[in-house]
Amino acid sequence: MTIKIQVEKVTEEVEIGSSVYTLDLSDEKIEEKLSFYDKFKNKVDKYEGVDIATVDAETRKEIMDDRKETVKEMLESLLGEGTFESVYNDVGRSIVVMSNVIVQLTDVMKNRIAQINESSKSYYTGE
Repeated sequence: MTIKIQVEKVTEEVEIGSSVYTLDLSDEKIEEKLSFYDKFKNKVDKYEGVDIATVDAETRKEIMDDRKETVKEMLESLLGEGTFESVYNDVGRSIVVMSNVIVQLTDVMKNRIAQINESSKSYYTGE
């Protein structure tokens, strides 16, 4: 007699705008995502306090392009290569809104990891 072991899927489906995307939660992808998240956070910190309305046009364009590229890298690390344009269009072509989407996706990932860790902890400790 074969005993079937239940295996949870390593993906989460997320709906953004009018599309559904798959968030890969394999170990390799989680490590990659967390590395990109650190980079994303550093970029956000880099520009904290910078009022783009008061800088010259060239600096403003450089900041906006840098933010867009960072957001693109982060989003595509979360949802896969080639997903940026679709999501960017779905959120009204706004990097500010895209940043919020990334925070929400990261929360989904962290919550799923916490859920798995809590389940394992309760199994082994009886709590």
